[in-house]
Amino acid sequence: MLLLASAANAWSQSELKPKFILDKLKADCIAVDAQGCIYSVENSKLSKYSPEGTLLATFNRFSLGAISAVDVSNSMKIMLFYKEAGTILFLDDKLSPITEELSLFAKNLYAITLASYSTTNHIWLYDHFSKELLTLDFRLNIIQKNRLDLEESAPVRLAEIKEKILLLQHPEAGLLLFDAFGTFVKKVAIFTHSPVQVINTTIYFLEDGEYYQYDYQKLEKQRVDFQMDNVKQIIKHRDRHVVLTIAGTVAVY
Repeated sequence: MLLLASAANAWSQSELKPKFILDKLKADCIAVDAQGCIYSVENSKLSKYSPEGTLLATFNRFSLGAISAVDVSNSMKIMLFYKEAGTILFLDDKLSPITEELSLFAKNLYAITLASYSTTNHIWLYDHFSKELLTLDFRLNIIQKNRLDLEESAPVRLAEIKEKILLLQHPEAGLLLFDAFGTFVKKVAIFTHSPVQVINTTIYFLEDGEYYQYDYQKLEKQRVDFQMDNVKQIIKHRDRHVVLTIAGTVAVY
């Protein structure tokens, strides 16, 4: 169901008019898959919407607590990470579980703060205690470890941004890029707590309330002609922008 009539006040600070607003959401974070489907995380609940805003499915595993991260890079194998429960779970495109709960604690991995799915059918983890980037198989056996020289503060996001290129987002160290073997490739001097998005060689990010794009090969930064107030996250998908506000409202422009 779409909520259009009452949307005006929530977005009155901007001249932009949304195509639609998702109904009755107070989301913590959002994601968009390659087909343009929108995913919202509200504590332990994951919801999936069509590109037109129709609710398609929901999933809630109360016993695991809040969802810390969702990876929709493969819409047929959606990865959920529950940091407090030390658990990873995979869902299909209907949001039905396709694996058992994978316990990191059972493998003596007690300090995992970030997780991501790999196109090589592996799992990436970041261990904050040892400051190591780990590669695991689907039985949670460690394939390789890479020690990182990072500041005391914690990185905030781990994601495979394209085939065999991994991004570790650190608000103080910048964006760190690694190859498929976990070997450091380069650092991009973007320092933000807000989730970044990478499309080809262009990074889209929020900085001090402004929305920018930065080509890390050409080293060109420019302000994007799409500005709103009180924004927590923006995801660009083709000619659309999916926007999450600080209040948890989600709209598509």
